[in-house]
Amino acid sequence: MKNEAAMNAGYPNYYAYSQHDLEMYRKTCAGDPDADPDRYPNSNGLRDLVQNNSVITNHNLQLSGGSDKFQYYVSLGYSYQEGMWSTTDYQRFNLLANLSVDATKYTKISLSLGGWHEKKNYPGADTGDIMYQAYRTPPISAIQYSNGLWGQYVGKSLFGLTYRSGYRQEPADQLNTSLSIEQQLPFIQGLSIKGVINYDPYRVKKKEISDTDTCIHTGCITNSVSIHGRIPGTGETESGTIV
Repeated sequence: MKNEAAMNAGYPNYYAYSQHDLEMYRKTCAGDPDADPDRYPNSNGLRDLVQNNSVITNHNLQLSGGSDKFQYYVSLGYSYQEGMWSTTDYQRFNLLANLSVDATKYTKISLSLGGWHEKKNYPGADTGDIMYQAYRTPPISAIQYSNGLWGQYVGKSLFGLTYRSGYRQEPADQLNTSLSIEQQLPFIQGLSIKGVINYDPYRVKKKEISDTDTCIHTGCITNSVSIHGRIPGTGETESGTIV
């Protein structure tokens, strides 16, 4: 299109790409053995970045049983899901347990536990920044060279944003606990008193280590790293820079 624009503007001697350039790009697209994809790339940010297949797995184990005076039920679960790229994933553990005991002829004690633990992993760069760079990088700009160095477009590297921008971790825990005691009143048929105690703690933690420079031209990262943290429940924050 640049060649056509030059021709339409009356500058046929100022073509952006020679016939040799066009032929080399054709060879790269065709996958010819003598192609030079480093100098004449055929990039596609989404094709080269997003995993075609991501694993999603779920596992569950359930146990139940008991006797006339004791019953139990336990369920354990595990889930794992890969993200669009290898630096993103999610895993979760689940627990559910119900116990019931007839302590006496008129007293019943029940305990219920339900909770989960999850962990989310992300690259240091935001997803929006990664997708924006993926869409704006043209096919003629390499995303990664054959020697492992990063490509770049307008000063930013799509590979660097996705795989070398640091990481963010967001673990969280939730526990729901309920203990109940039910007492039948034998002197009044059908009447009972029940007391319930609940304890439901929730905790979330965020850890972020981000590289301060993913605008790489030479494939070398700076070694300056920013660390930000928040202490849940205290309102205190921690931050620092490692050089």
